[in-house]
Amino acid sequence: SDPPAALQNLAAQLNCRSFCVGRQFFIQQQGDSSPCWHGKTRDGADLAFSLPPFPGLLADNVAAAAQALVISGLDVDWKSRTDALSIAAIPGRQELRRDSDSGCRVLLDVAHNPHAMVALASRVAELRDSGRVLGKIRIVLAIMGDKDVDSMLDALESTIDFWYITQVEEPRCMSAVELENRLQRLTSIKAMTRFESVQKAYRSACVEADEEDLVIIAGSFFTVAAVRKHSVDTNSKKL
Repeated sequence: SDPPAALQNLAAQLNCRSFCVGRQFFIQQQGDSSPCWHGKTRDGADLAFSLPPFPGLLADNVAAAAQALVISGLDVDWKSRTDALSIAAIPGRQELRRDSDSGCRVLLDVAHNPHAMVALASRVAELRDSGRVLGKIRIVLAIMGDKDVDSMLDALESTIDFWYITQVEEPRCMSAVELENRLQRLTSIKAMTRFESVQKAYRSACVEADEEDLVIIAGSFFTVAAVRKHSVDTNSKKL
């Protein structure tokens, strides 16, 4: 999507060059081939180079970081920097773990805007297509009320099988009742339950999950923080 108009206007006022994902830089990946970064040099010339797979990171974030390094003027050891991508990961960002008690598979994602929810849906599709997830998709969801909640729900509508709606102890958080009301307008919703806390919603989802299911925790940093301690790292084992 385009940057906010206010940001574009300020850049124009300051006579700053703009580098936007999807325009000046992006990552291209086709089939099983290595990802390829495309961007611009400080002089505006086209530049491209291959990258190793980066399963723990979002493509747009990697693309932006690479573009920033290219135009920074820093003397960069590109091989060591790009090799590090294959092992880099951000806790709570599309992080695959297992529940400490039940052992069910969980995916933690602090996604808190429509763009991040679209990326989350794409990640789930990748897990399904690869055969790593064969069962139902369950989500524990609490969202801040000042976000574009409707667009976030729209992005996930066709992805989720079971919804566990809840809230966190944060003044900005949308109440579980209101979030449930927003969700009820989506005609494809299969199953939905409301809970008074993230912990209770998470525990219910994990207990109800079958071996092949995936439990997602998303909607805000607060949502993920409330339950991450109840899960364990997979130690690189196949989920």
